[in-house]
Amino acid sequence: MALAVDGIIKLRNEISSQRLIGIRTLEVDKIRGSDFISGLHFLRIGSEGIVVFPHKIEEQSMAEHKKNQLSSNIEALDDLLGGGIERGTTTLITGPSGVGKSLLATQFLVSTASSGSSVSIYTFEEPAFSMIERCRSVRMHVDPLIDSGRLQILHINPLEYHPDEFLHIVRKDVEERGIEAIVIDSMRGYQLAMEQFGNIVGHTQNLINYLHGKGVTCFLVNELEQVTGDLKISEIGISYLVDNAILLRYAESGGRIIRVIGCLKKRLGKFQQELRELSITDEGLKVGGMLKGFQGLLTGVPQRMDV
Repeated sequence: MALAVDGIIKLRNEISSQRLIGIRTLEVDKIRGSDFISGLHFLRIGSEGIVVFPHKIEEQSMAEHKKNQLSSNIEALDDLLGGGIERGTTTLITGPSGVGKSLLATQFLVSTASSGSSVSIYTFEEPAFSMIERCRSVRMHVDPLIDSGRLQILHINPLEYHPDEFLHIVRKDVEERGIEAIVIDSMRGYQLAMEQFGNIVGHTQNLINYLHGKGVTCFLVNELEQVTGDLKISEIGISYLVDNAILLRYAESGGRIIRVIGCLKKRLGKFQQELRELSITDEGLKVGGMLKGFQGLLTGVPQRMDV
């Protein structure tokens, strides 16, 4: 039979071993006289009919480097980062729960949107209204940006979306809405969406390749399980994929808990190799000067140095 036909398309409907839901896929085995994308392609049947999300491998390329940077609009932070984050690069913001990773990533996008660009936050963990309320609590003015359409906050349920379906959403926003910068919050939620469909590193690489090719700036929010202890940039093996890495850390000083921020990596520019205190206040994020007189800050249990 296979020899007699010009094309063979296989449809599958399998039960996920971890989610106990049906997963429909399409596979092209043969198209005589024509090339095609091999592999399994996610298939969804809904109110819009049959929609296929091809598993396209993005080329590993980077758009021409733009000379200007994205500013956080926090002078001390921009100084730490050598002026800001280069456009079209990918930045990992990593640290334990509650340390301020999401607010920091949002700060960059709010600053970018305030300058006239269109940006998008894809949140895998908390609903959009919760993120908006948190921004309001620190006087981060997101409402006018949302009303104008320059800032989009989209909640992605990781139990519902296939990785290629999510990439389709990103592609559509970039190519139709002109999105210039995005935040993925967080990589834990993204991993939950990916784990049933292959390795998270491979899917993250494919996403970053696409964004690099389009010159889109990306911030990946990554949660570390350990509050103190040995230093790790990432526990899921994606640190080598990113251009920049910003570490947030808790530390104990004089009987109180402080937040510490530092830049560990920046491929396309210089940065200050120092640690500074980060504060979350009613007036927004505040970054202080270099923390002096301590050693072991990155362990979370610093010791005062004799001067």
